[in-house]
Amino acid sequence: MKTLKITLCSLLLGLSFLFVSCQKEEIMMYQQEAGLSFWGMASGEFSFFDSPGTTSYTYEIRVSTSGDSVNYDRHFTAAIVENDTNYVTTARPDQYKLLEGTIPAGKFEGILPVEIIYTPDMDDSSFVACLKLLPGKDFPLGGFDERYFELTMTNKLIKPSNWGNLTFYLGSAFSSSWYNFILDVIGMRYIPYPSAKEGDTAWEYNEMLAYVGKIKSELLKYNLAHPDDPLRHDDGDNAGELVEMP
Repeated sequence: MKTLKITLCSLLLGLSFLFVSCQKEEIMMYQQEAGLSFWGMASGEFSFFDSPGTTSYTYEIRVSTSGDSVNYDRHFTAAIVENDTNYVTTARPDQYKLLEGTIPAGKFEGILPVEIIYTPDMDDSSFVACLKLLPGKDFPLGGFDERYFELTMTNKLIKPSNWGNLTFYLGSAFSSSWYNFILDVIGMRYIPYPSAKEGDTAWEYNEMLAYVGKIKSELLKYNLAHPDDPLRHDDGDNAGELVEMP
C-alpha cells in the first residue's frame, strides 16, 4: 500500500512538472514570437498641394509590435497587397518606394517610411497604394492581424488633418471651393492652427479669431457681389449647399 502511495505521488509530481514545463514553453514561445501591426487607423493621405515645389516626400506610417522589446534595432519590410478585391492598388511603381522600417531598441513602436514621388497626373487624380507588413528575421509573425494600410497620394486639395480643430470657427462642412476661398483670403497654403509645419509659426488663439473675422467679412463681400451665384460647396457631403459660417 505504501509503495502504491509513493508511486501515485511520483506520478502526480511528474505530471505537475510536465504541465509547468509546457506552460513555460508556451510562455517562452509567445515571448519569442514577434509580430507587427499598423498603429491606429490603417489609412492616410498626402497631397503635394500643401508643399509646392516638392517632387518627393517621405511619408511615415506608425507600426506597433507584439511580444517583448529587445536591446537592439529591429527591421522589417512591406509589400503591395495583391489578389484582394477589397484592397486594390491604383498607384504605379514610379509613384512610390517602399523603404525599410525600423523598431528602435527597447521600443514597441516604429516607422515604416514610404517615399511618395510626384507625377503630373496627380494634379487631377488620386492614387492608392495598399500595403501589408511582411514576416522576417526580426518579426516572424509579420502583419499577424492581417490589417492593411491604404495610402492615398495626390496633388489635389484634400481635407487637412487639422480641420476638426477648425470647425468651431469655420463650420463642419468642407469642400474644395470653401477651402480654396479661405486660403485665398489668408494668403497661405494651409491654416497653421493649432499647430504649424516645421519652420512655420503657429497662430495664437487671438490670431485665429482675427483671421476668422476677415474670412467672414470676405465671404459676405463675395456673396453681395455675386447675388445670383453665392459661394457654394462644390464637392463633398455638402455639395451644392451655400457656404455658411457659425
